[in-house]
Amino acid sequence: MNIFRPFFSKKFALLSVIFVTVLLFFVSCGQKKDNAVRIPRNAFCVIMCDGTKFSNIGNLDENIFIKEYQSQLNMLAAYSPNGKKIVDNFLKDPNSLGIDMKGKIYGFASTDKLVGLYIPINRKKLEANINNIFADFQMEVSTFIKNKNEIFYMQPESEMIIGWNDNVAVILYANNEININSLENLMNLKSSESIMSNSDFKEFHKNCKDLNLWISSDFVPIFENEFSEKVMNLIGIDVANNYGQMIVELQRDRFIVTSTFKVNKTIQKIDQNKLYENRKEIEKEFGNPIKELIESFLGTSSPFNFGNDNYDDFTDEEYQQLLEELEEIEEVE
Repeated sequence: MNIFRPFFSKKFALLSVIFVTVLLFFVSCGQKKDNAVRIPRNAFCVIMCDGTKFSNIGNLDENIFIKEYQSQLNMLAAYSPNGKKIVDNFLKDPNSLGIDMKGKIYGFASTDKLVGLYIPINRKKLEANINNIFADFQMEVSTFIKNKNEIFYMQPESEMIIGWNDNVAVILYANNEININSLENLMNLKSSESIMSNSDFKEFHKNCKDLNLWISSDFVPIFENEFSEKVMNLIGIDVANNYGQMIVELQRDRFIVTSTFKVNKTIQKIDQNKLYENRKEIEKEFGNPIKELIESFLGTSSPFNFGNDNYDDFTDEEYQQLLEELEEIEEVE
């Protein structure tokens, strides 16, 4: 039985939205111990934001937040006067929120369908703000916040948990029930159990700038348990160990974007004859990947005629032309 149900539909729902929104909208992120070590090894997507260049929000002549969200601020003031004060103080001094605005924030998604967000904090300031918001609703903080091994947490829904210690706040969401044990495990991950044990991520992490994205092909088997095996048999490639990186550096007059895509050796040395011979079975299992591949490179106005999405309309000459074009794409060792 979820003890929060009586509250969640009304006051606690608004309280949770305010708390999570404040964290998600304002944070720019880090701490003395880099939170990358708390990202599990099976994460297939990681987003990192270095907040150093975003820490002067309160010094803007015309604050974008005020212009775009004034109506929401007015509504917040009606429900939570202290919440409105917190926002006003934040606009003057971003660090008043209890968030380390010059650190690093990490978001991740893992193959066990867990989504997480790590936010560096000043616990004393953050808890003071939380207490003030609860006071607006005449609710006792201790009713909702629990403590296990110096990790403070609350759980507004069975699929979501919010926790923090002296240095970091964590928001976790799962597609099924989640509990404090999952949170505690992540907070205490060993380096060998974390994404930092992945050599490609480690290289990416070393080169990170202001906004950064890392993704691996490990998410592919999520959609079908036997997908990886079928791909290996029909096409002769391994869907694992392919990586993409995007690193964005913000400068005063420009964004510098660096993108890298690395494929494993089975893709670099793909057997094109086997791919062609198995094209009918590939289409049966996975749709029409050749069509999608061509359109991704050449656009929907491709000169190739697919007719009724049947490979019979895709001649040997056209297929050979496609292979020659794909060979021109640079392979990344």
